[in-house]
Amino acid sequence: MDKVIPDPPFTFSDSSSAQAQKYAAYKRALDHYLSPAPAPDTVEPMLFTVDPETSFESALVHTSSLLRCASATAQEAGERLEGTEQTLVISVLHLVDMARAMVDRAVECMQPR
Repeated sequence: MDKVIPDPPFTFSDSSSAQAQKYAAYKRALDHYLSPAPAPDTVEPMLFTVDPETSFESALVHTSSLLRCASATAQEAGERLEGTEQTLVISVLHLVDMARAMVDRAVECMQPR
């Protein structure tokens, strides 16, 4: 059955009405999920830090070394897997190799010609 006449607009004049209580409940629910209270400032200890004196070139060279290790690890893991898992590991291997190539190129660009 279709309703011919729409509900009257909600007014805040009668706060004891069921409609006002529903509105307050909806508002609390939306505020809870859409505007959560900020989390307390908890600083987790860093397990790995970088020396602030590290040069840009040294950081790139170290990153290239880390990517080389990640590539070797992914290749070794890929050889031990089969099917979809192997395909995923090989995809990661390609991504790591591409990232390493870009870092190596950045290091080359930094060196004087």
